[in-house]
Amino acid sequence: MQIKPMALLQSTAIAAVVLFIAGCDSEPAQPEQWLYHCGARTISVTDMGSESIDVRQDGKLYRLVATAAASGSRYVSADQQVEFWSKGHEATLNKQGNVMPVCILDGHLPSQYTAHGNQPSWQLRSSDLTLHEVRNTTPRQWVLHDQQGNAVELTAGHCVDSMSGRYYPYQVDYTRNDQLLKGCGGDSQRLLAGSRWALVGTMNKPAGPQIEFGTELSVSGFTGCNQFRGSYRLTPEAFGFNPLAVTRKACETEIMATEHDFLRQLLEVEQFSFDDQGRLLLHSRGGEPLLWEKTSESQA
Repeated sequence: MQIKPMALLQSTAIAAVVLFIAGCDSEPAQPEQWLYHCGARTISVTDMGSESIDVRQDGKLYRLVATAAASGSRYVSADQQVEFWSKGHEATLNKQGNVMPVCILDGHLPSQYTAHGNQPSWQLRSSDLTLHEVRNTTPRQWVLHDQQGNAVELTAGHCVDSMSGRYYPYQVDYTRNDQLLKGCGGDSQRLLAGSRWALVGTMNKPAGPQIEFGTELSVSGFTGCNQFRGSYRLTPEAFGFNPLAVTRKACETEIMATEHDFLRQLLEVEQFSFDDQGRLLLHSRGGEPLLWEKTSESQA
């Protein structure tokens, strides 16, 4: 039975050899730890020995033990409520039926992605690219080659498409026929999925609006009075929220009026962006954007 995420077995074995050579006078080895990026959230996975791992997310710790799996490495909690399942450099984290976006081991690219640019228009698929070099820089960089041997450099960081204004997770430099073509890469949804935000100016209030982006384009949140849930649209050309289901709790008249205005603004949103502090802006036509600060805990 594999007792560690598959991508980590080789490095663990090397560490064990080094520890053996070092001899008995060496200091005790620290537990190995790896970071995974699950959409917009990051989790840490620590090897605790005895076929167990600790998974930490948003300050919460889960102890999981290895169990049988048809493929990859699978760990579950004693109460069967939390599951971590790794396959190659990707993994899934399932907490009480709530599956997080696909988790990618730090330093690696998703198994499937696209890169594109404008003027002239071009597009590349991950299946057409071969990894040549990983640069352990800040931000991280990957150098790949297309089928003709042309260099494609991906840099982690927000990239804004020059035509649509859409945000993507990678900046791309594509050298083709001695011409440098700039573009964006990755999936825009990973910038939102798994993240929770509180409306700026309300974070210290007990009833401040919140919004959380889940997997499969789902969304949920709190208006300041009622809970809401639904879905959103995300294509290269469009972003916006579909009609939302809202609970019917009655609150004070002023709060209800604020809720009504908030929901109206939310349904008028047609673009998202980020400021230089990493805060989320939801833009509607002709109105002031809604500004959100990332948070890990629900205030509702």
